[in-house]
Amino acid sequence: MDIAIPLFEGITALDAIGPYEVLSRLPGARVRFVAVTPGPYRTDNRQLALMADEPLSAVPHPEVLMVPGGFGTRALETPNPLLDWIRAAHETSQWTTSVCTGSMLLAAAGILKGLEATTHWMSLDRLPAYGARPTLKRVVEQGKIITAAGVSSGIDMALTLAARIAAALDARHWDARRGVYVDVVDPATGQQDPRVSQHANGAAILWDVAPRQRWTSIIERITDAQRLTFTAAPPIKPDGDRLDPESGVVLANTFYSHFVYRALCKAGRFDLALRLMRERYGPMLARGASTLWESFEPTASLCHGFSATPVYQLSTEALGVAPARPGFERFRVAPQPADLDWARGIVPTVRGDIEIAWERRDEQIALDVVVPAGCAATVVAPSGLRLRGRADLSPGPHRLSMAP
Repeated sequence: MDIAIPLFEGITALDAIGPYEVLSRLPGARVRFVAVTPGPYRTDNRQLALMADEPLSAVPHPEVLMVPGGFGTRALETPNPLLDWIRAAHETSQWTTSVCTGSMLLAAAGILKGLEATTHWMSLDRLPAYGARPTLKRVVEQGKIITAAGVSSGIDMALTLAARIAAALDARHWDARRGVYVDVVDPATGQQDPRVSQHANGAAILWDVAPRQRWTSIIERITDAQRLTFTAAPPIKPDGDRLDPESGVVLANTFYSHFVYRALCKAGRFDLALRLMRERYGPMLARGASTLWESFEPTASLCHGFSATPVYQLSTEALGVAPARPGFERFRVAPQPADLDWARGIVPTVRGDIEIAWERRDEQIALDVVVPAGCAATVVAPSGLRLRGRADLSPGPHRLSMAP
């Protein structure tokens, strides 16, 4: 999804950077800073320059058009190449948005005629000259057009847009018959392609596109071993199994499986993430691997960071260690035993090593925690068990138990 942000002399930095910080984090988003001529453009206080990497012509049809404001917009309200590009980009965009006096450029391009809109409060009285209806609302939605008032309201606008995009993905990609999201929808006809993947459905859970009531059916399908299909993905996976688009599910390879496992853990199903790791990483170990391969099969690099996700999953779930404050000044210990009998490990931090060891003893779990100097920890028992001992731990070694 291309998100185009045009730059010009006299732009207000936060008008562009505020929405950028939100929109750049959307799955599949590619934010592109463009201008009539690529290069640096000074902000309205002349102390900062933002870089336009591409000319306007490089992004003629962005899915999202986001026009920032600033004192420099006044000189751009008369006919010029930027207005022409805004007008043309709006014709095919999924969303056309603005922040502050960026709406004055939308208005000058004829996009706001007859619509309610907002802008910086000092320019509100100029909107009627372009046929727009001014309002003091912070964010105004008019179909696919969203205008935001002064500066910081651009972040509110971007959050609003992110929610609208998530709702659109949910509505267009959900296959109610199969209880799962499809990968592809024809943007012109709305026709769903039947292909289903762990990738899209894991992302839908992890990034809150999928309502919680859909998680069960999604997870059941994307963890079904009979459906999972390891398709080709050259050059990492030159050959692969043939996918039955109606019943099969594309298996995520090492890199994207991180997000699939995180989605399962978010849904409280570390047990399923652990099963998938055993099924895919177990054969690596069985073949004598002493490093983690780039792919589940030895068809690419035999030592690659793409494949490191089990270290993260076992640290955050089996050991249960996660920061509660920056630098692990305070951290949480919430082990998820699943079907494991024991777990031991060290989580290095800037303040020292966190040491965790636990094992099952009949229906109980014995837990040892070493808290580094300068840190504090909170222990949370897994579902079905209660902590015996203090939950809040100071620096030093501690022994606790958890029982029904």
